[in-house]
Amino acid sequence: MLRALWIGAVLALLTSHALAQPGRDNARLEAIFKQDQQTRSRQPIDWKVVSVQDKEHRIEVLDLLKSGKVVTAKDHFHAAMVYQHGDSLDDYRLAFALAQVAATLDPSLKSARWLTAAAWDRMLMKRNVPQWYGTQYHQPVPGGPMALYPVNEAAVTDAERAEMNAPSLQEAKDRLKQVNAK
Repeated sequence: MLRALWIGAVLALLTSHALAQPGRDNARLEAIFKQDQQTRSRQPIDWKVVSVQDKEHRIEVLDLLKSGKVVTAKDHFHAAMVYQHGDSLDDYRLAFALAQVAATLDPSLKSARWLTAAAWDRMLMKRNVPQWYGTQYHQPVPGGPMALYPVNEAAVTDAERAEMNAPSLQEAKDRLKQVNAK
């Protein structure tokens, strides 16, 4: 609980700092984000290597947050994505909060709205409850086909999913068919 309060206080401070000083995007944070994405685009993915890299990135991003070097909407989005690839509920909470800040600073940044939904879903998944937006997939049986993590279909509508730049439930199910057909 204390950690969650600390995270909230830090984000409030960073948001007010970001609103007061628009600044330029942080080049190091963008490089971390690009490396994070490139690592996941190569097949096959060596998850042992990626896990170590992800942890190093989270440590560096936290240092950037603490030193006030995460300022712009894109900075917050990049930091959020790094934490979205974390492994704890606190990582996903921070990803969610950072994505919300990014979407607030730049409402036209559709990727920040999507990441807000995806981080929310990942928090729910980590708590073993159905997701809302249908952004999270998993592999229930090692080596088996991918599955859409269970969705609480009454939580949000497809119109609300669209507002968050998330696919409709049918689009999420269609994507799953494409993934499993490969």
